[in-house]
Amino acid sequence: MEFYKINRKLIISFSIILLYASISIGQSKMYNLSWNTDGYILGATMAFTALEISSEDKFLTLDEIQNLNRSSINAFDQGAVFNNSVSAQRVSDHFRNLINIAPFTLLIFEKGRKEAGVIGLMLAETLALTTGTTLVVKKMVRRIRPLAYNNKFSLEEKMKAGTTRSFFSGHTAHVSSLSFFTAKIIHDLYPNSKWRKVVWASAIVIPAFAGYMRYKAGKHFPSDILVGYGVGAVFGILIPQFHKISNDKLAIGAIPISNGAMLNLSLKF
Repeated sequence: MEFYKINRKLIISFSIILLYASISIGQSKMYNLSWNTDGYILGATMAFTALEISSEDKFLTLDEIQNLNRSSINAFDQGAVFNNSVSAQRVSDHFRNLINIAPFTLLIFEKGRKEAGVIGLMLAETLALTTGTTLVVKKMVRRIRPLAYNNKFSLEEKMKAGTTRSFFSGHTAHVSSLSFFTAKIIHDLYPNSKWRKVVWASAIVIPAFAGYMRYKAGKHFPSDILVGYGVGAVFGILIPQFHKISNDKLAIGAIPISNGAMLNLSLKF
């Protein structure tokens, strides 16, 4: 079955899980469940489900493929059109699948087991929002993948519906969200652990590598990967933070760089 059809079913399933879990799971010492937070997340998830189901796929025609011009791509992204590594594609697929194990490693820790119900709900919310956002944006933007510009890919491959789903990288977003989610929970449960830097370093490196594999496979442009990385990281960090019972406030800072054309954004929690 096609990956995107599976994802659609996952979004619907998560909506049902969130509805049930928000009502039935009790509070924890670390995180707080409330309709003020979880109700909005549930609503957003259901909205994404409706938008994704109602939107149509876009298929490239033969004329459109033949008229594609590499020079129309910006310099930052242009290198992706020359990539076609099959092994890189396989590695990225493995990373997308294996990263699903990462949150379950929290059960190794005593505090993780005690908070398992609420952590499970937040995990479902993180996956639902990441998947829903990815699929909706892909269908709205309909950016053509690098492989469509590459003569080493078959015409059959180029004419698939997925060819117009380049922006943004779903693989990278998925790996990023679960990597940062796991790191954030460990950060919260064990604030004084000497392993926190290792955990955060792993969360940063793993999705970056997965994204690079998507680039080498000719599936995504660098900008697709950067946005996917950012979206996944934001959901992975903010979902637990919004639920956290703490006096610490979430702070978002913006520092102008050079002539002000660029901003350095930072999150503090």
